[in-house]
Amino acid sequence: MIQRFLFFLFFIWTGTVLQAQRMALKSDTLVFETVKTDSIEASYSYYYPSQAKAKRQDVLVVHISKADAKKWMAYFRKVATAQGMLLFGNHNVDAKEHFVAQSEKYNLAIRDFSSRYALSTRSIYFVGIKQSCGFVQQMSYSLRRLAGVLLVNPQELLPQKTTLKNEMLRHVVLSSDNNYYSYGAQFAASNMKLKIPPQFYWYPATDSIVPLTYMLFSIDQMSRKLPEQNLSPTDSLVMQKRLGHLEAYIKQLKTDKRYLEALEALQLMQDTYKPYMSRSYLKERIKTFKRSGALKTALNQYFKAQSKAQLLQEDYSYYFDEDMYRYNFENLGWWNYQMSELLKFEQGEDLYLKRMGVLLRGELLLRIDQQIPIVENRRPLDDKLLDLLLMLKTVVYPDSYQAYLRIISMSSQREDFGTALFYTEELLKNGFKDYQQMYTIPKTTFLKLSPEFNDIVRSYFGKSRY
Repeated sequence: MIQRFLFFLFFIWTGTVLQAQRMALKSDTLVFETVKTDSIEASYSYYYPSQAKAKRQDVLVVHISKADAKKWMAYFRKVATAQGMLLFGNHNVDAKEHFVAQSEKYNLAIRDFSSRYALSTRSIYFVGIKQSCGFVQQMSYSLRRLAGVLLVNPQELLPQKTTLKNEMLRHVVLSSDNNYYSYGAQFAASNMKLKIPPQFYWYPATDSIVPLTYMLFSIDQMSRKLPEQNLSPTDSLVMQKRLGHLEAYIKQLKTDKRYLEALEALQLMQDTYKPYMSRSYLKERIKTFKRSGALKTALNQYFKAQSKAQLLQEDYSYYFDEDMYRYNFENLGWWNYQMSELLKFEQGEDLYLKRMGVLLRGELLLRIDQQIPIVENRRPLDDKLLDLLLMLKTVVYPDSYQAYLRIISMSSQREDFGTALFYTEELLKNGFKDYQQMYTIPKTTFLKLSPEFNDIVRSYFGKSRY
């Protein structure tokens, strides 16, 4: 049923030229719109760069929350201008709403846009940012005619699918170096059987927003045609433009001291852009770069980090399985020490040791999040093992607030108030700021009335309810 609904809303984008009486798109202006029905309200925006002169447009659909719309649409306006694409912003993503409810709002926004403006589309690409990545991923697995998906800094582990409706769909993930979920997704993707494996790219964690050079390159990778597809003269012009993006990307990688990625980008240039550059020039350029001292140092650092990562992966895999089998709560202290050691790598200067730390943490987080639903679905429920997994999750990823809240609820239900109070303190110590939710945690009636609980809440919020 959901797939039929998604096909219907997507069909609106893929029709022929719309009726002539509809308005022309406003050029070089970021336009925000709101549409209402009796039951729902949806908001969207669009930007049509004057450079987009093709009769049939490539459309970049950015899925974001209403709160982040202005910031991200201003950013993607630059992207759309550089790419010569029509930009459409879906501002109806809300993690608290069901997927179908969000889809209905998106459908309403598309219908309103299509009824107002004359447009003929060629290819459509989806972009998800942080919390909207889950919504975009669900959409992408259900639609056949989508051309590509870009996920920027996903904030949750992506659904692990083995088949796609569209097997030729290109998936690209662009994340900061410290995004645990993307490393976990990359680890999982290596075990997925896809015709076109997902591509992962990283930018410096020190940047508060994605550098434009990284974004343009990622969109080029998401939207580029496959070698077996024929290029039209228009596509050839696009390839020339993308070659310029790639040159800027390589230059930025060298500036950021990401020499291995720079080498990969040069090799991509050689494989993809042969008709537009001298082959001898490309070979000589790559050969010169391979002889550079900077690349040799980077390779030494990379292999050193890989060797260390392999040893730690073996340790973590062994102790994780052992602890789950033996319900070994006593080993949480060992895990806490291991995570503190990983944090030293993550905060260090060596790029590859830093990535190793984040990768190992991401892999652990993936294993925990895969096991939790398995344990939850067993009957009778193994409370003890679920407790251990949730506690380990708070050690591996201290910002996983839902894990703390569930431990507090489960411990309070068993009248284990000592554990509940300990994790209440840990939750607030790690930055939880929702005062109202402290008093709406399920099954904590007696805990909330206790002086100890209210003392902890008061020490962090300056007030308490009881």
